[in-house]
Amino acid sequence: METNKHNKQVFLFELDSVRKTDEEIIYGQEMLFDEIVRNGNVVVLTYNQLIDSRGFFSLINDPQMYEYLMELFNQGYIKISQYGSIRTVAQYVLESIEKNLNTTNENFIYSAVPVKSNQKYLLDLMKRSLIYSDFSEIDEYISGQNKDLDKLFKSVGKETKKVNHDNAIEQLKHLRQFIKLTLDVSAKPEFYNPPRKLKQDKKDKEITFRTILNYVIYYIKNTKEYIDKDNIYMWESAIKILEELNEEIDENIMSRTIWHQKLLNQYNNDNIEHYQYAEAIVDLCYNYRQELSIYNVSKHYNTQELKNIIKGGDAPTFTADFFRRLKQDWKVTNTQDERYLQEEKNNIKLFEDFKHLPNWKVGMSILKVVRNTKYKEDRLYSYETNYNYQRKVRTMKAVKSLFALILVCVLFILISTVIEISLGSLQDFLVSNTGLAHTFLMDLLKNLIWVIVFVVFSDALMKLIENVLKKLPFVNRLVFLSLDIKEAFITQGRAIKDICFIATHRVKQEIISESNIVEQENFQEQITIPLPYEIKEYMKLYNQPNNELFKGKDLLSKEELNHGHVLREYALEHGIKIGMTYKVPIIQC
Repeated sequence: METNKHNKQVFLFELDSVRKTDEEIIYGQEMLFDEIVRNGNVVVLTYNQLIDSRGFFSLINDPQMYEYLMELFNQGYIKISQYGSIRTVAQYVLESIEKNLNTTNENFIYSAVPVKSNQKYLLDLMKRSLIYSDFSEIDEYISGQNKDLDKLFKSVGKETKKVNHDNAIEQLKHLRQFIKLTLDVSAKPEFYNPPRKLKQDKKDKEITFRTILNYVIYYIKNTKEYIDKDNIYMWESAIKILEELNEEIDENIMSRTIWHQKLLNQYNNDNIEHYQYAEAIVDLCYNYRQELSIYNVSKHYNTQELKNIIKGGDAPTFTADFFRRLKQDWKVTNTQDERYLQEEKNNIKLFEDFKHLPNWKVGMSILKVVRNTKYKEDRLYSYETNYNYQRKVRTMKAVKSLFALILVCVLFILISTVIEISLGSLQDFLVSNTGLAHTFLMDLLKNLIWVIVFVVFSDALMKLIENVLKKLPFVNRLVFLSLDIKEAFITQGRAIKDICFIATHRVKQEIISESNIVEQENFQEQITIPLPYEIKEYMKLYNQPNNELFKGKDLLSKEELNHGHVLREYALEHGIKIGMTYKVPIIQC
């Protein structure tokens, strides 16, 4: 079995977009650093982790961190998971904007992007900038050419208020950088991971966010052996809260936003902690569904068990992992009041505590000397499979490569020093014997000798040494060195520093216990062509059970509609718009 030679792809719950506090951002970055640099794994992000996270939003506004982030994308250490018919980040953002510009039951609340769901003028500006890849309009506001900021930041349905000019301009600058990242990563198809096929058979039911949440509410609610004694009452109370909300929220709604809103509206100061705990449970269930939608990521539990939860059966490895994560999430910081039950805001304070982030400068240096082995297995193994061996191999690769780099630097410095001393001696000899040291001929001869001996001879000698070293068993990879002694000293110093870092670096995570769960069913879903918003909304209505809105529904079968593509093709061929173009709320008299 060749599994131990390959990297795994992983999904990090710690990078969830709702993790907004400084402590959570630092912890999430530590986990990202550990997976990429120490384990050599590829981290796959969901759309909302990338574009709606205060952590990433803050990083892209720092020029150095933006450069590191894009380099990780380019090297293939970070990928973005496609989902359904959403092919790019730009499309994801545009669909979230459409939800807020149109009257739906599923408003998209941005956790980190400085815009509210009801600031429709600002949302419309973002939409135009993305569709046309045009920054000129937003630049007019930033430069002061267009001064109507009060209207731009107006919340529809409320009175227009005077906005703070400086704060508004600062938010627009952040939005501009956000739009830039969105367009940058949307233009690179190699940055994306294909979606996962969740249903293999028509008889199989899809495992949704609500499926997982229902399992937690109704089937593991009495599983107390995993819970700290001090938290048992809070767990029982939170489950009761979620059970009542589950009766209120339509089963077809898969967004967690409505759960956040209802929890926020119902709590009081006497039981606030119970509602916070309930929100933590909702977030965790949502992240499990996100993880399941991603193709080719290793998990900490047996996914075969999830078929049982639809029938109310047991899922022991999933249950154990659920409570492990819940305990970790709840205790990672003591800032629950800053993490849960938060009002929607658009005044985002950027993360600035960069000194407590992992040393990405060192990390990028290590990645340059360690070859990344791509995952090529047909079968998907659990995260714990060969974990300790994989980590040990990765560490040894880094150390060997860095020692090889140090050796090359030392040899280069020695050879360069010998050549320079020899040239100096040769020059002294010529000067003392001819007396023509300052003549044009001697200068020409001196420069010619320098070119021939130093450039040609030393370059050939370094290539010979490099070829010899490549054949040695302890050398994994050598990097190119320019013929500069100062650079060689700097590179050597960095390599020594990197080795010290590897020897002393520790990450805040629980000890991994080895297991060998094999996920048999891991198939790639063929991504579909995106559908217009109007047709998507039409299809939601069309597919609702007992729907009396449509007469003659049997004229088109679900197979013929093929998720709306028949409607899309008809609209294109006839040059018309089709679908739900207008929605009127029911008025009760």
